[in-house]
Amino acid sequence: MLEVLQVDGPVVAFRAEGTLTGDDYDRMTAELDRQLSSHERIGLFADVTGLDGLSLAALKRDFQYSIGKLGELHRFTHVAVVSEKPWLRAWSQYGWLLVPKSTVRTFESSERDAALAWASDLDTTPPPQHALRWIPTTRPDAYAFVWHGTITDEDVDEVLKKLERELESHISVRVLARIERMGGIRPHALFRSSLARVKALGIRKIERYAIVARTAWIERYVDIARRLTGIDMRYFPLEREAEAWTWIEAQPAEPAQAADAAVN
Repeated sequence: MLEVLQVDGPVVAFRAEGTLTGDDYDRMTAELDRQLSSHERIGLFADVTGLDGLSLAALKRDFQYSIGKLGELHRFTHVAVVSEKPWLRAWSQYGWLLVPKSTVRTFESSERDAALAWASDLDTTPPPQHALRWIPTTRPDAYAFVWHGTITDEDVDEVLKKLERELESHISVRVLARIERMGGIRPHALFRSSLARVKALGIRKIERYAIVARTAWIERYVDIARRLTGIDMRYFPLEREAEAWTWIEAQPAEPAQAADAAVN
């Protein structure tokens, strides 16, 4: 079942529950086309907390509509997805990786109002900055960074190349990664040579790797990575970030500005 929500502004908002049918999808795309015919850019709000899946007819319509709109998908400036299901949140992020000029954010059900407000705020929200940002630390062989958004070629060049140089100059290092929003990696960034070199050096030289994140499901992947790489990796919930810093035996060099540290 799909309910089209009435909201102000150039925003298409809907709530989906159960199994989405072909007729449901037709009603949604009709509203999308109506807004696209009147506005250059629109926002999209999707509350899929109660969604169980799509029927074959809906899947077929989704494929046909997406192919037909390839040249216009960039007009969906803000895409807000509300869901408690990790697979749906991940699918929402990665499904838009190839769409330029579109920003996707996922929200929990308790953040529904904030999600709708963000999807509606097409003019005043500043463009996203670097998805990877350094956090200066008090220890010369400890490195920390924030991941917030989709990693691009520029992020790889400016952040990972520096980390590559630091890994090469130390016998061992300690790393802390604060994951605020995991937005995936742009396809071109995956093939940057520095990304492969950092991974290879990291397996040999990272002795402690703290992962700080809000989403608890990441802990499972940290455990798998620890087993595969042999790196001493640990997961810390966001509210226990101080414990992560203690574990790598370092602190932010400038606590007040640490979260907003810019890439140098």
